[in-house]
Amino acid sequence: MKNIFILLFIICQINAFGQKDTLDIDTIAKKDMKFVNGDPRTAYPKNDGLIYNQYVGETIAGFYLADGWRRDTMNGGYNKEIYNNPYISSTRFYKQKRENSIAYRYKKGKLFTGFIEDTLTISFTPNKIKGYLNGRPYYESKNITLIFRGNFENGVLQDKGVLCGLVPQYGIYNNIVLSECYFENGEIIGVCKHWDLNSISFEIYEGKIRSFDEKYDYFEFKKLLELTEMTYVKDNSDYIKYTIFKRNEKTGKIKAVNQKLPR
Repeated sequence: MKNIFILLFIICQINAFGQKDTLDIDTIAKKDMKFVNGDPRTAYPKNDGLIYNQYVGETIAGFYLADGWRRDTMNGGYNKEIYNNPYISSTRFYKQKRENSIAYRYKKGKLFTGFIEDTLTISFTPNKIKGYLNGRPYYESKNITLIFRGNFENGVLQDKGVLCGLVPQYGIYNNIVLSECYFENGEIIGVCKHWDLNSISFEIYEGKIRSFDEKYDYFEFKKLLELTEMTYVKDNSDYIKYTIFKRNEKTGKIKAVNQKLPR
């Protein structure tokens, strides 16, 4: 009898340790992944000629028409939206690395063709010391209002794009160009011009630019801004030429200074 109990005990141990763990992490992960990708709530229309974005959260899921900036033109997919203008950094245009250098503009599910004027609010830090903390200077960032203008063909930027600030003190001349670039099929190519606000004496008040040099009219004010030109070629985010046009404060003469190229 004792031998029988021993034999039954051995058989139970083999069955117990020979079973696959019911909490196998890989199995759970694959199951969850299958659920997310196959969630019927994200099943967008496939044959209506429109582009949709999909989303899945902890308690919600669904789809909606692409509207605004997007990463690609493939229908469906998650995290395809771009919530801020991908061509702008601070108060100037910026060319990102090749894999992110082109973005697409949609309107109601279709690639947009036409003229766009967007009003943006960005954080800008004037190169002016606000105070000192522990003996070190610190600067204050403020929100500044910018106007982006550009032409689109089949969802991509073409020709000249401009980025302007607001200068209401000059009456009808209330826009000043801070950056100007040329686009080919959504990519920045050629000469980009940037006018540096930090080269003048100014303040930001309620998102607008106010010059302290009130003796100048609008056209003279524009000339005070230091100009930088950066030249780009296709399929390369590095500039091939970088020139700063510096003004001599005493003589007013402008001198072009070429900067070192990136390695």
